[in-house]
Amino acid sequence: MKKVLTNGILAAAVAMALGACSATAPVADKAQSATVLSEVEHVRLLPLEGGRNFRDIGGYKNADGKEVKWGKIYRSGVLENLTAKDFEYLRDREIATIVDFRSSEEREDEPTNWQAGEIELLAWDYDMGDWQSEFAKVFAKPGFARTDIVQLMDEGYKGTVHQQAPHYRAMFARLIESDEPLLFHCTGGKDRTGIGAALVLTALGVDRETVMQDYLLSTEILKNSDLKALPQTSNEKESRMYAFIASLPEDVRDALIGVEASYLESAFAEMEREHGSVEGYIENALDVDAQELALLKARYLQ
Repeated sequence: MKKVLTNGILAAAVAMALGACSATAPVADKAQSATVLSEVEHVRLLPLEGGRNFRDIGGYKNADGKEVKWGKIYRSGVLENLTAKDFEYLRDREIATIVDFRSSEEREDEPTNWQAGEIELLAWDYDMGDWQSEFAKVFAKPGFARTDIVQLMDEGYKGTVHQQAPHYRAMFARLIESDEPLLFHCTGGKDRTGIGAALVLTALGVDRETVMQDYLLSTEILKNSDLKALPQTSNEKESRMYAFIASLPEDVRDALIGVEASYLESAFAEMEREHGSVEGYIENALDVDAQELALLKARYLQ
């Protein structure tokens, strides 16, 4: 059964605001078909039937003119809807490690049943309580606007810099330990995953403008169509939640389910405030020293 795969924080917050307890519902099949920045043998967005923002972060050039290797590091949203055909395609990618940034509740709601070879799964038990509560307060406020959402997302990204640091640290440790292909993901593949991708690309010497371009691709890929076309569901609470989301002005919806440059800039600003630079955050908060950075560049650049 296909499900609407909204941002996990958003779904939980709307549920809190409306008194709902579920954040998924059946929708029509929709293939992840577009190819972004493709080359002959490499594609940015993998052509998966049930994929959610599933991308290869290879192909970007760093300041020294070296290119991030294709087929080594992947980013994605939730994996629950991957089909048998998708897993057949992914088996050739030989992904050996999956880093799941989602909370315990998110993993329970949309479990991963990986069928493309043996993998080591890195996941952690935590909850998104504070951010969810703040979203619920905004949703409950009469006449809330896009600016409210953008401000909340900006602040949320600052919090993610601290909350997800142990998870980003573990991801980097695995990239250092093994050169086997690795996939990291969250629910929408845009917020926690977006910061994670920005950190990896920065560590490899990719410039800020290119890092931002990769981040903003989520807006192109995660179109609003899933929410504009109200899903059919027999669950009254789910129906209320989706009706609420569909009733929002388009600019508010876009701020919720897409990404804005200011979100990632807020995360960078928090890293710079605490550690002097994004590179300083990688070194101090994620425990990646100069020797390990050199190893990463030797391993994942060509």
